[in-house]
Amino acid sequence: MHDRFSLLSTRYAQKLRIEERASGIQVEQTELDSLLEEILEREKDAKRELDSKDSEKKSKADKEKATAEERERSDKEREYKKEELKVRKREIEVQAEKHNQAQKEQQGMFSALMAQMQQQQQYQQKMQTLLVAQQQQQQNKLRMAFMENSKKE
Repeated sequence: MHDRFSLLSTRYAQKLRIEERASGIQVEQTELDSLLEEILEREKDAKRELDSKDSEKKSKADKEKATAEERERSDKEREYKKEELKVRKREIEVQAEKHNQAQKEQQGMFSALMAQMQQQQQYQQKMQTLLVAQQQQQQNKLRMAFMENSKKE
């Protein structure tokens, strides 16, 4: 049945093309011609509607694909930002560790300097004490010598 219809519609379409080419010929349309023309028009409309639906489906699929790609891109960007924040946090931690280490070194150097200064002060005090003791011994010797000289005179 389908083959017969295809054959009829093809012949009718050929007949229409021939008549359109032959100018000035007026052909009377039979009931069969009218029905075939109506069927051909409906077939064209159905094809257009089917093509329209196909393009809508394709468009919808393209939009869904674009949306999925956008979501994926957003996820990747979010992951990249998380990683970037981790890296920055680690850099700050490393800088803080370096700063703390430098402070400890400075405190150690300051403590060593203070200890050295205390040792120098202690040394100076001992030297001063020794110097005073020597001066007292010399004064005592001079007194003794003066007293001995005074007794002899």
